[in-house]
Amino acid sequence: MRSAIDHVRAGAEEARRDSDAVKLSLLVGMWVSDDQEEAWEHCRWAPAACANHIADTMRRNKAHGMPETMTRLVQSRDDYDYYEGHLSSGAQHTAYLTGELIDDFAIAGSADKVRAKVQGLFDLGIDEVSCAYLNGDFDQMDIVGREIIALAGT
Repeated sequence: MRSAIDHVRAGAEEARRDSDAVKLSLLVGMWVSDDQEEAWEHCRWAPAACANHIADTMRRNKAHGMPETMTRLVQSRDDYDYYEGHLSSGAQHTAYLTGELIDDFAIAGSADKVRAKVQGLFDLGIDEVSCAYLNGDFDQMDIVGREIIALAGT
């Protein structure tokens, strides 16, 4: 995130805008569960989709300058098949993902872990974190409201 934030700030300054006035929002896969494996399983789609876009950028711009955290995701993967399961955690093209890779591109785990990661994003300068579930799971939305949003800043 630090690299992305730095790029946004530099772009604002290059455009002669006040970089501190730019509001930063992050859309991220999120799942709250005390069962870490379950949380990772529900977020597999996020890094798989990210890897596809990162790979495209790397292919088109050899001097991309992306940090190793981003490029190792691409180097670990096989192919991404839009038709087999775009944005699906159960798709075959998510099989290579380790918990560490998922944690680099999603927020998954216990309420304490999720709150800490969200707070870390705010500390970096992110103004808003939007959760993406891709499943319409109202129980999960309730958990986030009760365990994350309601306790923010405590």
